[in-house]
Amino acid sequence: MAALKNDGRSVWISRLAGDAQWEEAIKGTDLTAPSWNWNGTLWTVDRVDERTSYVLRYDMSALDQPVTRIAAPELNGKQVKAFKVARDGTRVAAIVADGEGVSVMVGVITGDKLDHFQTLWSAEEIKDLAWSDSEHLLALVGSGRTISEIDISNGTVRQLPGTDKRITSITALNDRLVAGTEADEKGAGRCWSSRRTSGSTPRPRRAPST
Repeated sequence: MAALKNDGRSVWISRLAGDAQWEEAIKGTDLTAPSWNWNGTLWTVDRVDERTSYVLRYDMSALDQPVTRIAAPELNGKQVKAFKVARDGTRVAAIVADGEGVSVMVGVITGDKLDHFQTLWSAEEIKDLAWSDSEHLLALVGSGRTISEIDISNGTVRQLPGTDKRITSITALNDRLVAGTEADEKGAGRCWSSRRTSGSTPRPRRAPST
């Protein structure tokens, strides 16, 4: 598992074992939340400034140089707000901002390079992204925190029923959607888990405080 430190300057990892220790894996200036690939590599983007972002990949099997900067020329000049790797390891999705607004872009992983980016959708405000499967993305949108589904094969966007202004992050797998909130003044956050089926309204189920 992996976690982004509160100050956004480092990503830490740990194994799923009772005596496992947290280790610092990636350092940066302003990192996006980490995203795992199926092969165990960890990805994030270091936002050096508003116009410069570096894609970083951590490979724990590469002991001599575990962190590699991945070329992504089509992201040059854009501010990357979120970055997610598809579970099949073939594509990446990013929320990017430039002089024209905020949009969702999808690119292809080709060795040590990201290319063939396409802009799928633009909106006034996009908060977070999640891959639900290899062909569909979920986007957390706007101050009302609606969730839209994007079909990357044809660019079709469908807004899912339901909304919750408390949601700040999402993750998904097939028909399972998990949404989280920011920590309150006591340092406690909450998450909701629901099954998402075509045409149905997600009905959050409260999970214990974290």
